[in-house]
Amino acid sequence: MRSPRTVARIALAVLALATLLPCPVFASPQANVAINATVTADCKIQIAQNLLFPDYRALSNPNPDTATGTVNVQCSPGTGSAAIIGMSTNEYPIVVGYNYQMGGPNNNYLGYDLSFGTPANTNFVRQISVPTADGNVHPVTVYGYVGPGQNVQPGLYSDSVTITVSF
Repeated sequence: MRSPRTVARIALAVLALATLLPCPVFASPQANVAINATVTADCKIQIAQNLLFPDYRALSNPNPDTATGTVNVQCSPGTGSAAIIGMSTNEYPIVVGYNYQMGGPNNNYLGYDLSFGTPANTNFVRQISVPTADGNVHPVTVYGYVGPGQNVQPGLYSDSVTITVSF
């Protein structure tokens, strides 16, 4: 009978030999899988600051009320050299001398004008070009103008305008 020490040595020798022997290699079928994604040109508009006029005093203030808001525009890099930002018109009846109207109490309307990039008092810019090729956020100022002397009822007057980007 062999001593436990001898049995351990034989077991270690067999184990050492087993690690030196080549393992059988089995063929595994392989295939390549194509991975694709199409990235389309895209832009987003974010209202950074709504346009809020100060309290309007038609009879005691001979000056127009003005306000500004900010629209941020960002397009995916390489979208093109520029995007055109425009604003909609609204559905209220026309107040003579103004392009937009805020609806108020008892079917009263307060006329106002908007402009991109330049104060809205005589030169109303409805569309503006914004660079888009760099993919950065570009803030665009929206100027608002409510002319003096509109004798309307007190109360809250409001409107909404749709801002669009074409690229």
